[in-house]
Amino acid sequence: MSGGFDPEKFMGQGPEEIVEQFPELRKCDLVKLGRHLKLEIKSVMKKAVIQEIIVDYLEGEGIIEEGSLVSPEISLKMSEEKTKQYEIELQKIAVEEKLALERERIAAEKERERDEINFRKRENSRCRERETRKNSC
Repeated sequence: MSGGFDPEKFMGQGPEEIVEQFPELRKCDLVKLGRHLKLEIKSVMKKAVIQEIIVDYLEGEGIIEEGSLVSPEISLKMSEEKTKQYEIELQKIAVEEKLALERERIAAEKERERDEINFRKRENSRCRERETRKNSC
């Protein structure tokens, strides 16, 4: 379907033929098709990205049924993106947990310091009381 690919003829087919022939289209055919559909397609884009844009358009316009056309490249790209999103989420969770632990550690350290200061104050107070008792005798 390359070289003599005619986007108008391709789009004139029924949905079944579009779904059947779409995976066979080369990148240059997809670029022609995208431009014919007046989509923002650039030849420097990866084939999977161009496929995804065209499939989204075809589904959005009701030309093909949603989910009827998922090429292995699109499927792989989607799963890679989901994996990246999960990794980012896991990193966020790890950072949040680290921050929470650090806050708890700081709070515990401050509490220990307050307890130590209060202990010293009580000890100083007791020492003063003893000194006062010794001096009063």
